[in-house]
Amino acid sequence: MKVFLLLLSILASVAYAQTNLSGGIYTSQTWTLAGSPYIVSGNLVVFEGVEITIEPGVTVQFDQSASLELRGKLAAIGTETDSIYFTSSQSSPTIGAWNGITVIGTTSPLGVGDQVTLEYSKGMYASVFINLDIAYH
Repeated sequence: MKVFLLLLSILASVAYAQTNLSGGIYTSQTWTLAGSPYIVSGNLVVFEGVEITIEPGVTVQFDQSASLELRGKLAAIGTETDSIYFTSSQSSPTIGAWNGITVIGTTSPLGVGDQVTLEYSKGMYASVFINLDIAYH
């Protein structure tokens, strides 16, 4: 019986895994499917020299008015069968539910090639999904 209860508690913790994020990210990291969904509860900043790699199938949910400021790099490479989702954490979201991803400090024109790599990734319910803030050039 004890083994059954232990197994049940392990399965419950796996089924409800989530990772909460806010503030600054100062070291490179990989966001894994095991840690999904990733809940961004405020403004999240990925600093210069830091790379975030997101595994296929991961969901990143943003609380109302939350955003991601990208001064480093983001690689979100999903697959045809396991897309990556950037979406709202609200139960009935509308467009503008979160503020999107702002790319700042790009080193190449528009920064698309250097800082952001998205494949099979979907941005939903953001006011603007990707904002290339080239004013910082």
